[in-house]
Parts: sequence; structure tokens; C-alpha cells
Amino acid sequence: MLDPLPQGRWTRRAADHLLSRACFGGSPVQRDALFRLGRDSGVAAAVDSIVNQPADWSAFPPPVIRPQVETEDSFYYYRERHRDFTGWYLRQLTEGPPVAAKMFKFWVDHFPIDQGAIQPNDAVNPFFQRHFILLRDGAVGNFDPLLRGVTWSAGMIRMLDLQASSRGSVNENFSRELLELFTMGAHGSYMEQDVATLARVFTGRKIRGPYPYEVYLDETVYPSGSLAGQQRYVDPDEKTVLTVADRANPAIRRPGRLAALRKPADQRRNDPREQGDAALKIILEQPDTGLHLAWKLWRYFVSPNPPVEIAAELGRRWQFDHKWEVKPLLRELFSAGEFYDETVIGDQIKDPCDLLVSASRVLEAPVLPRATATLALAALGQNLFSPPTIAGWAEPEAEGNGWIGASALFNRLALSALWVWGDPRALQRGNLIPDAEFPLPLPDLDAIVPPEWRGPDNLPLLLRQMAGRLYPAHPLEDEEIRELIRYFTRVRLGISEEEFLRELLQALLTLPQFQLQ
Repeated sequence: MLDPLPQGRWTRRAADHLLSRACFGGSPVQRDALFRLGRDSGVAAAVDSIVNQPADWSAFPPPVIRPQVETEDSFYYYRERHRDFTGWYLRQLTEGPPVAAKMFKFWVDHFPIDQGAIQPNDAVNPFFQRHFILLRDGAVGNFDPLLRGVTWSAGMIRMLDLQASSRGSVNENFSRELLELFTMGAHGSYMEQDVATLARVFTGRKIRGPYPYEVYLDETVYPSGSLAGQQRYVDPDEKTVLTVADRANPAIRRPGRLAALRKPADQRRNDPREQGDAALKIILEQPDTGLHLAWKLWRYFVSPNPPVEIAAELGRRWQFDHKWEVKPLLRELFSAGEFYDETVIGDQIKDPCDLLVSASRVLEAPVLPRATATLALAALGQNLFSPPTIAGWAEPEAEGNGWIGASALFNRLALSALWVWGDPRALQRGNLIPDAEFPLPLPDLDAIVPPEWRGPDNLPLLLRQMAGRLYPAHPLEDEEIRELIRYFTRVRLGISEEEFLRELLQALLTLPQFQLQ
């Protein structure tokens, strides 16, 4: 179980799979370099030299949120902010540290927020932007501070009505999703009483403006009456939630006690936060938390149905051996023989972000410009600002998935014309793409198709080499080669070599193999 891949099984196919699944794919030069590093060095390189190299996002400052001009139409103002943000996000996934970018995308789905719930009619307010930066900066760090940060994220506070939860008027939305989605899972070992108690723990979190806004803990006290001197919004009482292992005998579980907060006159600055942090510490000790998070991570990187024993072992290592550090866990995951099983390689459907980013990486072309990219994601059914539920975007096998249906599939295939020809008509409502984004960046044919592959007699070699670049896990079958040769032998008559190569590239991009990673 989770045994390292034997050195003899580190093949070009294994290296290609690691680059595709963990790094959004890459060029033939990148694939060859990763293979030549060998198994251990290759995995370490994929996880950004895993020891002392933090992810560097300094080249990707967030878009400046300028104030709306009084005479400016609101629709166009918010649309431009939406496009700025989407372009910024996709550029980070495409050009940023690959594995960190992949984990950034994982956390965006794990801790989703919705523009309508946060602030209707404002596509990218500061809450949204700061939430994404929090997830990006903690993507390959430690889950413990990342989770604590999410409990103080203005975006999540607004998303789950936490700002409306106060002593005597408790809202359980956040505490329920904290357990059910973010940590222990829907089948975790907790009870309704734990949900209610945690809702009392996370009372008093408020947001105040104006821009740029501030999240704070409201420590207002009752000025008079029977509750004079006591907290008004924060519930300070002692609480018991879940269970913890007894220090003297770990096999024995005892109630998880959260000490009462001191009276306001005696407490240190921000002291009430200690009860929330203490509750999170208890949650992070639960075996169900490791199991649920490892299960999700396995589904994201490996396969949709992880064996329970593998998820449990991976979760135990992440939780207790690595103390919630992400990088050493990824090193184990990407070194495991199960990650390279033939049933896994090339068997995952790309979601819309994966599709756009992988196209840029394998074609060595810039990411699509901001407006084009935003319209492309919308056409494919994955609007960054509107996840379908608080559980994030449904996977291909899950109920409610909207980005693998007939309409979205048609748009997926039509995108090939956008990549190859820069044709805005490839997108629904492509007329909304501003003229300033044209001509779109196109792939360099000389890089993709070296001169030695060209010529009428080299068509079989040309097809195999180009397909090998686009989807190395799925070589073209002999019958596919024959059909393509029959068709393109006729197509090449009367057109230039460049037109012919672009027609060929477009055809290969529309094959089902390109939808997989």
C-alpha cells in the first residue's frame, strides 16, 4: 500500500503522466527533461524542489480594483473586473509554479465562494480577491494555518453568513460546512450537537468598511443590566466538542474541552480567537479529517474511487507524520506505484480550467487573453464566480456536472479553432471579444512541427509525432492514422503548407484523446 514506484518502472510514460496530472502537461523538451532526472529527482522537481523552495507568486500581482466612475455603466464596469480577475487566475495556473498552481486550483474548489452570496452584482470585490490570494499563498504550505485563515476570510464569512452569527442568535451554516465539507466529511464521526457547539465557537466575526474592509472580532460588551460586562456577540462560555486522545493513554478518548474566555477586562488583545483555534486543533486531530482530505486529494490527482485503506493511510501520514505539511505528502503521492497504475494514466477528463491551461502548456502558447478566456470558461460551464454549490464543481462522474454535457462538449471541440486560427467565432458570443485582443496568440508551428517531419511522404510520422505531443498517454491507433491520412491527402491539395499544418493540428485537437489527462 503506497509503496514507491520501482526504479525500473520509471519510464517516459510514467514521467509524461506525472507532468500531465500534476503540472497541467508540458512540451516534449520538458517531458524529456523530467524523465532524464529519474524517479526521485523527477518527483522532487515536479514538487518544486520540495525542500527549501517556496512557491513564488511575486510575478502575479492581483488586478487593481479601481473605483467605478460616476458616469460609467455598471454592467461594463463589473464585466471588466470579472475579466481582469479570470485572466489573472488563469495566467497563474499557466505560468506559475506548476504543482503549486495545481494545488491552488484544488483549494479554490475545496473552499469555494460565490459572488452572489458575497455581494450581488459585484463580480470581483476585495473579499473575493483576498480569498483567492489566501488559497494561493497557502497552496503548498501547511493545511492548519490555511484552514485558520479561511475562518477569517471575509469571502467565506460572507459566503456562509458567519457575520450574522452572534451570541444568542447563532447561524450554523459555517460550522456545518466546516465539518461536512472542509474537514471531516459528510460521514465523519460527529453529531448535530458538535455542529451547534462549533457555531457558538465561531460567533462574533464581523466585517466593517469602507473599502478595503476589515475582518475583526466584535468584543462589544453589555453596558448595563444582568449581562453587564459580558460579551455581546462572542459566546465566551466553556464548550465541549468532539473528542481528543488522552495524552497519558492515546487509546482513550475524552471530551474536547474548550476553556471559557476570560472576562473582557482581563483578556489579552484578540484573546477570544484562542477558542476558535482550539476548536480547529481538535478537528485536525480527528482521524476522519485526514481520511476525508486524503480521499479528496486522491480523487483530484489519481482516480475517482480511492480504496478506503489507501485514503486512510495517506490521511494518517499527512496528519501525523507530516503534521499537515502539503509538500512531503505530495512527494509520497507522486512516488507511489498506485499513482502510475495503467488504469489511472490518461483516464481523467480535463475540467475547463485544465483544458485551457494544458492547451497553452503543450502548444507552448500564451494563455488566452482575459476576455477570450472568460468567455471560453463560461462556454465550457465553469464560471469562477458561481460554483454550483458550496461543495464546489461536480466531477465528471458526479450528479449536477455541467461541463461535460452535449452543449459544453460542442464548445470544447470548437475551441480548437480558437487555438489554431484565433477565430472568435469558435466561441458562443465571440462577438463580445474586444478588438484589442486580436490577433490572438497562436502556437508557433515551427516549434510544434519541425521541418524534418513535413513533406507528402512523412504524413504518418507527422501525425504520430504531433499526436504524441498533444496526448502522450494515448497514441493514435493504426486505423485512426489510416483515416486521417486518407482525409488529409485530399485536404492538402490547393492550400499552403501552413494552412495544411493548422488544419491537421485542429483535427488532432478535436479528438477525444485531448479531453483526457
